[in-house]
Amino acid sequence: MSPIATLSAAWTAVYAYLCAYYCVLYARRRAEREYLAFGLLSGSMAVLALGAALFVDASSLAQAASAEEIQFFGLLASSAFYVDFAHHMTGRSSMRGVRVVYALCLTLILCNVAGLLVDPSAPPAGSPK
Repeated sequence: MSPIATLSAAWTAVYAYLCAYYCVLYARRRAEREYLAFGLLSGSMAVLALGAALFVDASSLAQAASAEEIQFFGLLASSAFYVDFAHHMTGRSSMRGVRVVYALCLTLILCNVAGLLVDPSAPPAGSPK
């Protein structure tokens, strides 16, 4: 495992711990929804860091494409959870904007699962030509 992949794997562990901690904290204090939003944000950042670690150590285009799909999932989920967390921290009452962001991110995640965002036959971004 390369040093950069090791560093990304370490961040994966940190984000996973934060996810578990804040989700348990939310389970104990159900009235404070920002704990759940931050826990899910941390969990999606763990997925993003895991995808980065897998991408760095990919030895083929297929592995790099799979790692990019994992990264896209983590990125899309983290953007939705970030908006949800910011909504709770600002104390706004209307959830309309958060629902729109969740719908958009869910649509893009479904496109990612269907294979519409990553072309496995194309060289990964950042690779030498």
